[in-house]
Amino acid sequence: MPSPLVLMYHGTTPGKGAPASRYSINSLRFRQQMDFLQEYGWSTLCVGDLLKPESLPTRSVLITFDDGYRNNFENAFLPLVECGMRATWFIVSDRIGRHAHWMGPENPETEMLESGQLREMAASGMEIGSHTSTHPDLTAITADQVRQEIRSSKQELEDIFGFDIASFAYPYGRYNDLAIDAVHDAGYSLACGVRPGLVNTQLEPYQLRRVTVFADDSLGTFARKLIFAANDASWGKMVQYAGNRMADRLGLVTR
Repeated sequence: MPSPLVLMYHGTTPGKGAPASRYSINSLRFRQQMDFLQEYGWSTLCVGDLLKPESLPTRSVLITFDDGYRNNFENAFLPLVECGMRATWFIVSDRIGRHAHWMGPENPETEMLESGQLREMAASGMEIGSHTSTHPDLTAITADQVRQEIRSSKQELEDIFGFDIASFAYPYGRYNDLAIDAVHDAGYSLACGVRPGLVNTQLEPYQLRRVTVFADDSLGTFARKLIFAANDASWGKMVQYAGNRMADRLGLVTR
């Protein structure tokens, strides 16, 4: 069975300027990355596709967006549709049509997608997943609050869209055994964290690994992330990686 790679995005700002957050990416760079995937024969999937591993293409990548920023509509959703590509959006249900309070003062980059936009995205083949109701750190609130955040978000999104919400992503990538159990008990099938690496749905269905795409990732860095499934794909890190692999083959001890 092929081991796909999951990429994690957040905001997608217009033009080619630098976003305020390093977790966002400008629209020019995003389009270049999608063109790269198409040029080199990568198939783009949604998280829910992992439930049928036998049907996954050999070279597949899952594109995911956390939070649900309004700038994703023009700068990510529409380009993806134009390219015939798919992605998963993890939505903070209580923030739909509002602002991301965890991003500081309100500004254009904190505006969230409207319910009508999300319906259009779902109708176009994009997957909608849950990212809790209010985006808390699930390791820093009570057990009852954890269960409420996870359960109510699923219900709120299902009420909006009229279909089952099967996938989940932990805010800030933080979770513990309580959060994992709550996600399972709420009826989700899969959940994403932020640890890098390739996906293994059999061993980690509620701790799926993802590779983060940062604002300053060059196209070369992006390509290396696809190869090494690592957040740090700088040349220095890659040289160190190659050196360690060679030392392992030669039986040398490395630190």
